[in-house]
Amino acid sequence: MSQNRCVFWVDFESMVDIISFYKVDPVKALNLPATGQPKIKRVHVRDMLQRETYQRFRGNFFRLHRQLVMGNDKRYFYDYFMICCGPFRFATRLRDPELMTAAFAPDGSLVAQSDQRKATGT
Repeated sequence: MSQNRCVFWVDFESMVDIISFYKVDPVKALNLPATGQPKIKRVHVRDMLQRETYQRFRGNFFRLHRQLVMGNDKRYFYDYFMICCGPFRFATRLRDPELMTAAFAPDGSLVAQSDQRKATGT
């Protein structure tokens, strides 16, 4: 899979998710030749949730693990439902994460492209 150019592989990892393999490159761990895949991105669950929510779930390892496939309380570059159903390609989300949080108005509507450029300085 790591050698297939048609596959855009990203491995999201979180230090608080004891079920994930934090700081492990799966290709390297299997002693396979380096291919530049997967892209490894760290996710901070505490930045996805309101402080009170995070404090409530902090000791619940299964809940923290499931958070990666649940809705966020706050805007964050990693948003499972936006990855699956959002208006931007997955590769675009990873290449420009600041744009992904600036691309939406407070009510959740998509901001016009010219407004997005102003918001991100591009």
